[in-house]
Amino acid sequence: MKENNKYFHNYTFEDFLQDDYFISSVCNPTEETVAFWKEYLQTNPSNVNEYLQAKSYIKSIPFNKSQLSEEEVSNLWNSIENANDRSDSSSKRRKRIIYTTISIAAACLIGIMFIPSFFSPANQKEIDIYAFIDKTEAPDYQSSSAQLILSENKTVLLDDKESVIVYDSVCIKVKGNEEALSQKETASYNQLIVPRGKRSTLTLADGTKIWVNSGTRVIYPVEFNKKERELYVDGEIYIQVAHNKEWPFVVKTKDIGINVLGTEFNVTAYESEDIKRVILASGSIRITNKNEEKEILLSPNKMYQYNGDKGIVESVDISRYISWKDGMYIFENEKLAVIFCRLSRYYGEPIESDTEAGNMRCSGKLDLKSDLNDVLTGLTYTAPVIYEKRDNKFLIKHKP
Repeated sequence: MKENNKYFHNYTFEDFLQDDYFISSVCNPTEETVAFWKEYLQTNPSNVNEYLQAKSYIKSIPFNKSQLSEEEVSNLWNSIENANDRSDSSSKRRKRIIYTTISIAAACLIGIMFIPSFFSPANQKEIDIYAFIDKTEAPDYQSSSAQLILSENKTVLLDDKESVIVYDSVCIKVKGNEEALSQKETASYNQLIVPRGKRSTLTLADGTKIWVNSGTRVIYPVEFNKKERELYVDGEIYIQVAHNKEWPFVVKTKDIGINVLGTEFNVTAYESEDIKRVILASGSIRITNKNEEKEILLSPNKMYQYNGDKGIVESVDISRYISWKDGMYIFENEKLAVIFCRLSRYYGEPIESDTEAGNMRCSGKLDLKSDLNDVLTGLTYTAPVIYEKRDNKFLIKHKP
């Protein structure tokens, strides 16, 4: 291991790809290397974008532990040369990076034909959104910044607690960033990763507006195709779909699909949780899941809930499920353990409760614009619990 993570502070994108410790850390992470790079990021290095882009590049290539023969490496290089036979300097730089990566981490690389297709813009346009997800790394929801990933070489860090992103027909505007980003610099799909403790609003070029809650990833094409508009969500969003009856909008999750023309609804579909929910505020939507063939038509003030096996529909007070976008949390006869889980994700702070406190049920309203200490203090007036902060986490106990 490097003795000091400051060793990497002056590294460029290419420097990272030529460092065997970095590549080994990405390909085969251990507790030691994960802790090392976490400490590196906490020092707020000026080259954090270079680090993230290099890591994203390595993770975008399929790996295994099989050793490639010299002949296989040679064939892989020849394939790259043939697929990228251009004389411009950016192409030469790309080849040099690929060759460097192969020479250091050849023991991890597989898929000779993958590399040329990965870098071909024409082929990228044809990638299905699920195929894109399969080849991207899992998001880091513990990061201190939200990330707008535009391509394998372009990541924008969003440090505001509530970031604002707006797409139009030619560029991308980020609140607080004076310089607009050209869409020509982006890959076929963009990703918005909002970690715990952060939120974001995202306006797409068609006018659709999305409120993105903490711990959520949204994936969407830079340009919608002529057949339909689609996006993928892992987490929670509230979405106002711009109406266009000739241009359907599809929201996809790991387990369910939602087809709309123009409407407003909330989706809670964290891949780490078993229960997925769709709550309709206005309009109408059609829902499918991976286990049932027939579509389910949802009307306003209805909730569709899917548990991985089957889905059910029930009438609900929608304010309880969509108030988070306005900085409020409304709950009715809810277990405190569930409330603490949502607060932990929203504020990005660990909260633990004992069994007796967690099983208590409570009804009320919390102002999420307040400090977490104030929110928890308010709960102590509603339920017989006490709390303290110890070792950077909040501990909740039943008060006899």
